[in-house]
Amino acid sequence: MQAHYGNTRGNDRRRDGERERGFGYGGGGGRGYEGRGYGARIGGGRGRGGGRREKERGVDEGKYFHVQLNLFKITHEPGKNWCMYDIEILPLCKFRTADTDSATPLSAYGPSTGTKDPGDVKEENFADDSANVESQPAPASFFIDGNKYMKKDRDTLAFAGGSNERTREVLNTLCNKLLEEGKTLTTTGGTIGVSPEPIFEEREKGYGILVNKKIPFWIILRRTVEDIGATREDNDKYIIQCMDTCLKHCVASGANWTAFGDDTTNFYLPEDQQKHLLEGHGRIFRNFRQGCDHLEPAVGASTAIKTCHDGSTGSSTEYYLALSNCLGFLYKVGAPLLTSNNRDPKIAGVPIRRLNEPIKDPNLQNQVMIALKKVKKFSVKYEKGEIVKRELQIQNPDQSEEDINKRATFFKEGLKMRKKGDEAELIKWSARDEVFEFNGKEVNVQEYFQQRHGITLRYPDMPIILCGRLGYFPIEFLYQEADRLRNANEKAMTETALSYHDNFSGSERIDHIKKIREDVDRMKISQNLLLEFALKIERTNAVFQARRLRAPDLLFGNNVSVHPDNGSINLAGKGFAQPADLTSYAAVDLTMPGRSPSISDILSTLCNELKNHGISMQNHVGNLSDVIIRGAGSNNFETIRSSFRAAVDKAKDFHLERSRLFFTNIVRKDGEVRKCWVVRAESGCHYCIPPGESLPTHDGPNGAKARIQFKKGDTWLDPYSPEMAPEEGHLVEKFGYKNPNSTPHFSDVFFDTALLPRPDLILGSWQIQCPSIVFFYLPDDSKDVYNCIKMIGDIEFGINTQCMVQQKCQKNRGSRMTQYCSNIAHKVNSKLFSKTNNVVTWRVRNGLDWFFAQEAPTLVIGYAMSYGFWDGKPTTVVAGSVCFRDPMQLAQEVKVYFDGDSKDKGFVNPTILADLVETLAISFMVQHSCEGPPRRVLVYRDGGADGSFDRIKREELTSIRNGIGKAIKVACNNWAEMDVVYEPNITFVVAQSNHNIVQAPAERADSINNNVPSGTVVSNIFAGDYAFDFLLTSQGGLKGTSKPLYFKVLVNENGKRSDCNDDSEILTQEKLENLTYQLGFQYGKATKAPRKLPVLLCSELLAERVLKYQYEYIDCVLGEGRLEIDEETKEFVKSHSFNGSKSLISGHSCIDDRCEGSWRVPFNPTITA
Repeated sequence: MQAHYGNTRGNDRRRDGERERGFGYGGGGGRGYEGRGYGARIGGGRGRGGGRREKERGVDEGKYFHVQLNLFKITHEPGKNWCMYDIEILPLCKFRTADTDSATPLSAYGPSTGTKDPGDVKEENFADDSANVESQPAPASFFIDGNKYMKKDRDTLAFAGGSNERTREVLNTLCNKLLEEGKTLTTTGGTIGVSPEPIFEEREKGYGILVNKKIPFWIILRRTVEDIGATREDNDKYIIQCMDTCLKHCVASGANWTAFGDDTTNFYLPEDQQKHLLEGHGRIFRNFRQGCDHLEPAVGASTAIKTCHDGSTGSSTEYYLALSNCLGFLYKVGAPLLTSNNRDPKIAGVPIRRLNEPIKDPNLQNQVMIALKKVKKFSVKYEKGEIVKRELQIQNPDQSEEDINKRATFFKEGLKMRKKGDEAELIKWSARDEVFEFNGKEVNVQEYFQQRHGITLRYPDMPIILCGRLGYFPIEFLYQEADRLRNANEKAMTETALSYHDNFSGSERIDHIKKIREDVDRMKISQNLLLEFALKIERTNAVFQARRLRAPDLLFGNNVSVHPDNGSINLAGKGFAQPADLTSYAAVDLTMPGRSPSISDILSTLCNELKNHGISMQNHVGNLSDVIIRGAGSNNFETIRSSFRAAVDKAKDFHLERSRLFFTNIVRKDGEVRKCWVVRAESGCHYCIPPGESLPTHDGPNGAKARIQFKKGDTWLDPYSPEMAPEEGHLVEKFGYKNPNSTPHFSDVFFDTALLPRPDLILGSWQIQCPSIVFFYLPDDSKDVYNCIKMIGDIEFGINTQCMVQQKCQKNRGSRMTQYCSNIAHKVNSKLFSKTNNVVTWRVRNGLDWFFAQEAPTLVIGYAMSYGFWDGKPTTVVAGSVCFRDPMQLAQEVKVYFDGDSKDKGFVNPTILADLVETLAISFMVQHSCEGPPRRVLVYRDGGADGSFDRIKREELTSIRNGIGKAIKVACNNWAEMDVVYEPNITFVVAQSNHNIVQAPAERADSINNNVPSGTVVSNIFAGDYAFDFLLTSQGGLKGTSKPLYFKVLVNENGKRSDCNDDSEILTQEKLENLTYQLGFQYGKATKAPRKLPVLLCSELLAERVLKYQYEYIDCVLGEGRLEIDEETKEFVKSHSFNGSKSLISGHSCIDDRCEGSWRVPFNPTITA
């Protein structure tokens, strides 16, 4: 996947087990694959930006070449009468009389206080209704195999995410029943079914089935669409749905592949086929298997249907199967949750200390809880003691020993860890902790099993798990069932996944996918099913024409021009195009004392490197100890928070209290930001000195006005004269005053002595930026402390932070340390961007179509979503970023809201999105000081599921228009009155990253590291409504397979001739491709073009970061590390997360009620650089 460079943490950003790597400074650095950097081999580490590189190979920029995709053409016989059905599943229960209401359900080991079964209701006028229903409500009673059933209180079986394992089991039973009658129905377990021809004449029909021959369901099929095989243009979406359902049904039932949970995208191959697919690469899993005994890596596949054409004029729409490989980690079926190895005991893979003592460590308890929550289902099995077996023998002497053992064995599948009441605990840490009444006396779980079942627990000090109404079970009786591990992001899993995708990369990955494709052919059942639908899948994959876009030249300081090398940029020895001014900073040392390099060594090297790149270190810091805070040693939340506060106070004390002069950014009451001198008066107040020699700063006697003067050496200077540099404030010895056209007087006085400073120049503490940034020196790159720092900096202090890692500094001695600090300098420069400095590390030069976004006010916005839970409630975080004059310059905003309806997952609340876009648009106009509204708008959305684009276009595009419209109304107060309502043209693009299209060069000579080169675009192959779409690979891959981003253009009003003033303003497909590619070279965190657009990547990082602020994250995740969790931490996050209209990141937002108009220009609007 992509190498991200956030805050020098050196992490690869990994998704779907893939990786695209960036190049960097010579000499390496960063964490290489299996702990090795790549600098020694190719003259560049991963992400250090610089050094000599090997000569670039592959196709030349601007040239065409061919790529092979993992697309297999599907041919179908026109005119087939395919039918589509809407499916409803009704859970049933047997008829029960009223006297069964008082029955008490029994737990596995005694009476339970469980709730009454919803099926225990009275019979009410049951009629012998027919099974066939014609547009009528479901019958009150149902007959299956001569038995009478009734509907449960739940009307339908929930389709979680469209499908789940239960619905798939139910519908597969129905499909098999219909197959026995000579009828074919295919389904993925969701609400849609497809048949090659009508399976009944009516519009609606009900079927009764018994799952596993005992669990009753009533399934209603409603025919919604028919004649889908006809050659009508409006049938495209139905044909795609039919093909997708049919093929997934073939894979799941015919090929015997398995899907888990509500995921019908990824299917995992049977165990006997795994070796065949790996074929000599089995060693990549060897290390993982040796260290993990409860999980097994498994190769899988994902399928989707795409519409394409070969690009020739007049070519018709063709359908392709997009088949891709994936890697999952499956629970070993039958493996015990408790690994009772005295040398290495584990619970669900988590190492524990001893088997004969309870787990008391809160951190270890938290790790066990998280691991058990990931186990979605398990089975319970135990064999009762000899006393019970003898009783069974006495009751029935004719029973065989085998029958007695079978009756004495308790076995139940499909259990989950769940509560039976709000007061119950999911886990108790010993079998002695749960006490209840049995046979008239109180017993614990250990005693119950001994007295009731004659079982002596081997590990009574191990946890017991609550399984709903069945009660608690000792963990030694629990066994894993087939399932896939979610969030498989532990180090061993990540390294295994990376190793797998490194071994099958580029063209080798395409060959690997072909083998998976052949497995479908070998399954006769699948082929017969395809023949019924008149479908045929070609054996060979498709080859299409691609083009390598020209990368833009990048302009650094002193007009040094650099051309990217396969998407990477060399920073070595280059001054920044527009360097920032670092007016103030503080540093916090969280490392252990005595270890080198020290924070003073790192800051000294960093300051030198900042200066080498042109960043001005203003407000001279003579001794670094004046701005460094030593951490208290225990890196818990409160320690980090208090250290952060102490660092801020120390910076303010040094610059604002101990110094008479301070040059920094201030925000005025009208919301504008200005860089100016701040003077501390004897009274303790701080005053700003406005630029302009004619502007007075003091009131003298009889209404006389005076302006302050500085004495530097023997010379009196105006504060803003060329001879008075900002970094020389410490050289000012005296203050004086000057009347217009007169000499200075009162030459040795304090600021507010003799003359009165003007009261309108007084500043509140919130109006002064100090410090500009806080550096944190961490012992290692663990996530817990890092996320805590970001949380506190973002939502409490509103100050940007930059982390440095001692472990990496130890590896990067000498010249490598300079390279490490140079990479940090790029990030610092991006974080210090503001309206007063307009900083940028490099600028795009001769960027083909980049000037499209410069010739007139153009609003470029990106937004992304992240999902999680707050206090058990589904929560959505949506974050957005807007580009300014240079796309490396961003403003950001974030919104958090509860989303209780699962149907809305994947879509943004319309009101929330409108508010987000309004804030971003205001930020854009405030930053630009626009004299009018933007003429055009370009919006990128991060991701979207296939089938959701119509709703996204309908709902979210409307919200975007509303948000921009409200922003324009707010800004109209600052412009001349507008006679007409102005609505800018909008281009709305969805950037799909989780698609399953894979590409590789068709010819080895066109590849770089077995991958397509940076800038590869495949376009003019998509058909119908998707004709404007394109695949773009911005990153240059070093390992793994470079996966393209799929850009789906939903609306392009800027591409219509009637909406543009002249032809040069028309946004053609070629212009959009080039513009999108060039936007990728403006990432403030890395010296390379990332896979995802920076405006999307920064939004995604912000959304994920804010989601981690939730106290459930702190409670469940940070507890795994060194952070000590307390109630203050939780309350801190809760109090800062939902505070009405106030922005969660108020320190970086343009919304501020303390300013006129309730908006302001933030000091540093970019958060995630």
